[in-house]
Amino acid sequence: MERVVFDDNTLKKRVFSFMGNDRTELKKAKVGAKVSIIVRDEQGEAITIPFRVTRNAHLGKKSQWIYGKVLDAPDGEYHQIELKLHKEEPKTDTVEVFLQAPPSIINKLR
Repeated sequence: MERVVFDDNTLKKRVFSFMGNDRTELKKAKVGAKVSIIVRDEQGEAITIPFRVTRNAHLGKKSQWIYGKVLDAPDGEYHQIELKLHKEEPKTDTVEVFLQAPPSIINKLR
């Protein structure tokens, strides 16, 4: 079986970081809700990303993963946002925005 490895270029992914520890907007992150977050891009610029929540999964008491459809993408192309939040380690929280959802790419390879 051949091993398939995806990188940022394959997935057309952009990675952002939170500005500070303010996560109050994410308390409204129920499925179907519109949420806007302000994040920092790779150059340190503040970017606002509005999205509609498509999934909000609590993984035990310590982790929460939020998925959404980007409404006004930073580059006008990106479609999916994934936020991985860690209650005890907020410094490890991640915000990734994909041109195309990774499962779609995986399905194309099957």
